[in-house]
Amino acid sequence: MSTHHYIPIMQKPYCCGIACLLMIVYRHTWRLYDQELLARHFGVKIGERYAWAFGSDMPRYDSLTSNVGIETLGLSEWVNTWFQSKGIKLTATPVRASEIENLCEFIERHLSDGTDLWCEYVSGDIEDFSGTSRLSLHDGLIESCDGDAVIMIDPEPERKNRKSMKISELRKRISGKHAERETGFLVIKKS
Repeated sequence: MSTHHYIPIMQKPYCCGIACLLMIVYRHTWRLYDQELLARHFGVKIGERYAWAFGSDMPRYDSLTSNVGIETLGLSEWVNTWFQSKGIKLTATPVRASEIENLCEFIERHLSDGTDLWCEYVSGDIEDFSGTSRLSLHDGLIESCDGDAVIMIDPEPERKNRKSMKISELRKRISGKHAERETGFLVIKKS
């Protein structure tokens, strides 16, 4: 079993992706960057009721289903440009769920070669057929895989830092079936 060790960084509201980026960068460089400045740089959109959590005005989202936070897989070029500007020798490549034939093999292969797997997935009760549970897109880091389950680092301050998820459950959550778009991974490799 391959394991990456991350120092969990708690996210500001709507900044789960930025917290994941910070954890990856810290694992490789031991450098910390300001979460709010990066959120602004990458165009994170927040809800009006969380404006108090930021030192200056942040862009607002239009609706809960279209443009909350950031679209993680669409960030690869921005992330790569930011890595270059900071002299960080990493490269981000987006991989959509439909491009992954065997999710377990994909995860184990990347973890064994030291690659970081930044995952965008649906959070919430996807089995709630009444439709009363709030589903949202969320980001986490795959820390380890034991064959049929992963341990994911979750930057949400109101949740456990590390949570176990079956591979089959992760596959459902990245499929696009429960969200307005298919998600997957930003694969971060040393360059």
